[in-house]
Amino acid sequence: MAKCAICTVKKGKRPCPATDGVVCSTCCGEFRSQEKCGTCSFFSNAALSRNYSKVPHFGTETMANDLSLQNYAESVESTLCEIDRQHQHFTDKHVLKILELLMDRYFFGDAISVYETTLEEDGVAMVDRAFNTFSDLTDEVKTKIIAAIYRSVKRRTLGNREYLTFVSRFAAAMDPSGPQRDLPDSLKKLLQR
Repeated sequence: MAKCAICTVKKGKRPCPATDGVVCSTCCGEFRSQEKCGTCSFFSNAALSRNYSKVPHFGTETMANDLSLQNYAESVESTLCEIDRQHQHFTDKHVLKILELLMDRYFFGDAISVYETTLEEDGVAMVDRAFNTFSDLTDEVKTKIIAAIYRSVKRRTLGNREYLTFVSRFAAAMDPSGPQRDLPDSLKKLLQR
């Protein structure tokens, strides 16, 4: 059996259109991309089997102790609430799909996104614009913020609008033009800065 065309150490078992040879499963998983492997059955199966719950994320304590991370996450969540206000029938499933598409880009390195609806495309674009207001964010930080929000959605949702209902109360509170009467005076002052 032939050696892997990439590492030249292990036995190559998978036909690889990108190398015109065979590759081992390890190299196949580590070096695949949309440009090189878009038509390969191993590539499409990998996209279908991604485990978004295992993407690196900021933990609850880390988020609670870092105001910058909280601001970034609030910007994303406020954007999701804005999408909710603009589109009827927006659900937690839509939120999860938008976050998955963002993780596909920032964590899995997909150069091309495949959108099933214009809502998904608009949602990804809006969250990207929210991130672009912060010049200091790396893809790694974006990934960890998105993954933390993803985990929050998964914890709260029953498949309908439970997460959106929950987060919309806080997004309204963070909006300076929104209702703030239920917030403590110290938080109101902080938000007005």
